[in-house]
Amino acid sequence: MSNTVKSARELDTSPPPLPRLGRLNTITGCRRELALIYAQARYGAMPWEHATKAAHVLHSIAKMISGSEFEERLAALEAQANQEGGR
Repeated sequence: MSNTVKSARELDTSPPPLPRLGRLNTITGCRRELALIYAQARYGAMPWEHATKAAHVLHSIAKMISGSEFEERLAALEAQANQEGGR
């Protein structure tokens, strides 16, 4: 019989920690993450099916960011126009 003592790391059955995502609150952040996903799929670290799904999600996030930024710019222009019209 072998008397081996297993370390806590060997006994740990929890999944490995998820990789840290870049900031997805800008279109640039989405682009960086998309490039990372592409590279992972290209070199076999991620199945293309998963990469495709992730790319669609990132595209949706980028479109929402773009729409939000447009709304903010429009609101600022409208506020400026209202101030100039009241002078």
